[in-house]
Amino acid sequence: MAFSFILTFTVSLVAALDEECKKCDLRSSYCKIYENGVRSCACRDGFQQLPNGTCQGELHSRDPSEEPFCVLGQAEKAATRILTELLSKYDRNLVPKMKGVDVDVELLIQSVSEISEIQSASTMHILFSQIWHDPGLSYEQEEGAQCLTNLSLSHRMVDNIWLPNVCIVNSKGSVIHKSPTPNIFLAIFPNGTVFSNQLAFFPTFFPMDRVMCTTIFESYSFNVGKVRLHWKRQGQPVEFIDEVKLPDFHMTTFIHEKATFQYPAGVWDQLNIKLFFRRSYGFYLLQIYLPTYCMVLISWISFWLDRRSLPARVTLGVSSLMALTLQYSNVARSLPKVSYVKGLDLFMFGCVGYIFLSIVELAVVGTLENKRPRSNDGFLSEDDIKRNVLQRTFSSKSFRSGYDRSPSLTLVVFYTETLRMLALPNRSYAATRHGRRLISRSVS
Repeated sequence: MAFSFILTFTVSLVAALDEECKKCDLRSSYCKIYENGVRSCACRDGFQQLPNGTCQGELHSRDPSEEPFCVLGQAEKAATRILTELLSKYDRNLVPKMKGVDVDVELLIQSVSEISEIQSASTMHILFSQIWHDPGLSYEQEEGAQCLTNLSLSHRMVDNIWLPNVCIVNSKGSVIHKSPTPNIFLAIFPNGTVFSNQLAFFPTFFPMDRVMCTTIFESYSFNVGKVRLHWKRQGQPVEFIDEVKLPDFHMTTFIHEKATFQYPAGVWDQLNIKLFFRRSYGFYLLQIYLPTYCMVLISWISFWLDRRSLPARVTLGVSSLMALTLQYSNVARSLPKVSYVKGLDLFMFGCVGYIFLSIVELAVVGTLENKRPRSNDGFLSEDDIKRNVLQRTFSSKSFRSGYDRSPSLTLVVFYTETLRMLALPNRSYAATRHGRRLISRSVS
């Protein structure tokens, strides 16, 4: 089943450092190389190191004597000068490290606005962040770097630096939000860590056979030899701003995992996130199942009608079948055209079978009824009526137990049995008049 995601897409570029620095959270710490060659995580300005080795923002400002001396406006001038010097000797076409770059990925799913079964697509707003380490953008040793926490740059600078080119493999397309400007955030830290994100309108294609939405992230330009993708190794890599609720679906859980895919050109890292949804079936109970049950029960009313009431029975059966067919066509119009049989198809086939069998029963009963002896006009012949009336008259208890079998008693019994014959089914007013004429002839 199909879906279109409006994903608020954010790209954040995370640095993969050497083995000794894998535990560094590049936002609050960085990999520091000491004079003896030892590498370890060091906290950035504004963070303090906890006993467990992690860095946390300081609750109180530090001693003013420890603050670097920065003249008002020096930070802005230093940022402009440092950025100009960095870009003058920077080549965006080269991978920052010969051994490859590790990229940490973080997702913040803002909303899931639509799931379309017809197009097998869903629409999400997500913030997709990547963080990586680019030694060519390190400015720790530059003059005035102590006055800068990071370089926060405009979205226009994204085209001037190397990017890991992480994309969504199974997407139909993406549109970066431009309200009021392209929603892209880019920050460069003193040690060369690059943090970038952007908001994008992103329809993503994924199968909905089991109401599972899968999104696959991959670097389309670099294999694992150049770019290694990881879910964010510090903290929660996937978060939701609010509970995901849709008119037809309710998200139950999600999982994120890492995999590799073998292409003819090599092996690529892939990051997968799977969202599991449960369909809300209240709408379908009221709009499909309840009306269908009623149609089947209405078709069964023909079983209680007289077997000779053919027009009424035929009308009930055919009307129920036509209404059920129309109901199913309206439902099928909102479902994908798949080759396999769905649960709703089996339910509809069963209901159609019940109505069809009721019509077959009508045909069988009508055929058996027509085999009974009738005159040309559909009534018993005159001789049959006389024979049956006389037989009933002389065999009745009233006649056999009559005191003197007087003519008046015989006439009363004869007239009573005639009325009983006329009360048989398929008798009309014309037949009643026909029987009265027979009585008159017999009496006379």
